[in-house]
Amino acid sequence: MNTIVYFMEMANYLAYMVCFHNIIYNNYPFNHTVEIKHYNILESFNVITNIIVCYNLLVNIYKVNMYDVDEFTYVSDNSIISMQILGAQLIYETIYYFIVIGRKDNFVLIHHLYSIITLFSNLYYNVFHYQYSLIALTEFTNPFLSILLICKRNDINTKFLIVNDTLLMIFYFILRIIVMPYAIYKGIYNYEIMYSIHPYIYINGLFTSSLLYCMSVHWFKILYNKYNKKYIKQD
Repeated sequence: MNTIVYFMEMANYLAYMVCFHNIIYNNYPFNHTVEIKHYNILESFNVITNIIVCYNLLVNIYKVNMYDVDEFTYVSDNSIISMQILGAQLIYETIYYFIVIGRKDNFVLIHHLYSIITLFSNLYYNVFHYQYSLIALTEFTNPFLSILLICKRNDINTKFLIVNDTLLMIFYFILRIIVMPYAIYKGIYNYEIMYSIHPYIYINGLFTSSLLYCMSVHWFKILYNKYNKKYIKQD
């Protein structure tokens, strides 16, 4: 399939997200401020889309490991769908976070923009989808984080939160602190093969994943301190 079609489909996903966001916003049932309305809708979409994305990432990883395929050039419908939905989600979040709401967080903005560029590059050139899947699997932590933020923003106190927050810490540590550096190591180890296939995508992917890892370590420290203060040190 022509890769241009992939971007047309991504634009279609984005249009659906924006459309449904506005429908929900216009029929919002609670008496919240404009900002909280947008944030609640955004975080809710984040939970749904990231579950769909991660399911497709896992299927793609499974196919590469179970079938006799080249992990550097293998492309599946699942990897394409995950890129399209994740790309649309990142654009959708960028529009509402930084344009509609006016959020002032350059750290997150740079992360979003660079992730979008990287996704577009991988989708256009159709290489390294397995490596992308290993890195993007970190998105599985986002539904737990979104649930945490929704509850905090709306003053929802429930015993379920300790389960959600604990799972967030566990998966964050496994996927972002352990699996991600393993994927980066694999990329460095297979330098000759990957560089010869497409040098730009290889170097860009290595830089992006390394940057994301550094940011993840920083965010993990913040999450750990908050978790420790809330559930462990309760003096």
